[in-house]
Amino acid sequence: MGERKYTLDAIEGIMRKNLAEPRIHFALVCAANSCLRLERQAYTPENTDRLLEEAARFYINEPRNLRIDPGRNQVTVARIFSFYHEDFENYVREKNLTGIGQPLLDYIRAHANEENRRALDALNYPRLEHFEYDWGINDIRAPAVTGKSG
Repeated sequence: MGERKYTLDAIEGIMRKNLAEPRIHFALVCAANSCLRLERQAYTPENTDRLLEEAARFYINEPRNLRIDPGRNQVTVARIFSFYHEDFENYVREKNLTGIGQPLLDYIRAHANEENRRALDALNYPRLEHFEYDWGINDIRAPAVTGKSG
């Protein structure tokens, strides 16, 4: 990239295009409150796949990013899945990941912990909703996020 300056948004666009790897959305941090947690170690060729998988699993299984309501046959997920739904859905189709029959939920199911996977499997073509996105900037002095949703 030489002497050229890039914004983080431009870097994300380049990486999305070149990698076709939806887990990148769990590595590139926009610093908004609804964004994923910042990784504490650098990505290297040796650890990238492991860190991306850990980040995807952590983010998807946080209660602030996934709520399964069997009584309403509804799944509420983080808004990032709406912003970049094509990335996640295309990956599911390319990898032939089936389960629920809804590509976005099939992606989430593939990274869900055992409890969330069982809850998803118990639903019948659930309605999909999204949490509101909090664009507020992360603040080191802000209270810690508890993961509880209201």
